[in-house]
Amino acid sequence: MSVRSIVLPGGEGGGGIELEEKVGLVLGSLNEWFQANNLKLNLHKTSCLHVRRSHLSKHVWNFSKQNPILEKINVVKSHKFLGVILDENFSWNDHVDILQSKLKVKAYLFKKLKLYSDIKTLKIAYYSYVQSLLTYNLSVWGNTKKENITKNFKMQKRIIRIMAGVHRLTSCRPIFLNLNILTFPSLIIRENCITVRTNLEHLELYEQKYNTRGNEHKRINVKDYNTINPVAVRMYNNLPTNILTEVRLSAFKKKLEFFLLQKCFYCLDDFFTKCIFPHRNSFYYLDYNKVLTFH
Repeated sequence: MSVRSIVLPGGEGGGGIELEEKVGLVLGSLNEWFQANNLKLNLHKTSCLHVRRSHLSKHVWNFSKQNPILEKINVVKSHKFLGVILDENFSWNDHVDILQSKLKVKAYLFKKLKLYSDIKTLKIAYYSYVQSLLTYNLSVWGNTKKENITKNFKMQKRIIRIMAGVHRLTSCRPIFLNLNILTFPSLIIRENCITVRTNLEHLELYEQKYNTRGNEHKRINVKDYNTINPVAVRMYNNLPTNILTEVRLSAFKKKLEFFLLQKCFYCLDDFFTKCIFPHRNSFYYLDYNKVLTFH
């Protein structure tokens, strides 16, 4: 039996010496428990990630050699946890770089598949090999900086152009619409909104005191920003009323999918600036049962 990953929060305050003592006590207790249950704690594969508040911080923290347990642990700048590369600033740069290398391999794969497959087969391969990589834990790392989002979106458009057999400078917007494939910014919106919707019971909703045209939609209170990603809350609150008022989760996902397919967002700014529903009333409806076909 083996345990792959265990996360130990460091705690608050006290400085490096107190934190080092806490980590030493926790690892010592874990080591005793493992030995009592015929397990072994491999300290040589144990890493310590010092999360910094700012990328400008130059403070480097290393374990002292006084504790025999801590001297075997390496202090790293990034670590892979459950398939996601965590770095010391939570910038997700390392994770995006790894993802870029994987998508380049998939782009070459699609060049070969294009020679022997039709568009239906290519779409199946796209969802299996490309979109599965783009959406894996996307609600965690998807709110990275704009440069990282642009990198992934460019690789997605490169693969889409290969699937459609068009020139590398051809606009991808009509191809996304014809193939019924969500852009990478739309995938970020979808994953964040679904995450918020599935956790509504843990969030506090804001209800207006006055009878206005927008009070039929209860938005999430700003106090819950410490509970869930504030960008995800903002995305959810910016959705049309006919999507937000849907009771069933399956219907919510279906309407959200169709809305994003129709809009084909090329950046998150388009979603926040162009899709504004000030009164949240029922004048905006989508024919979500309509099926787009590829020609």
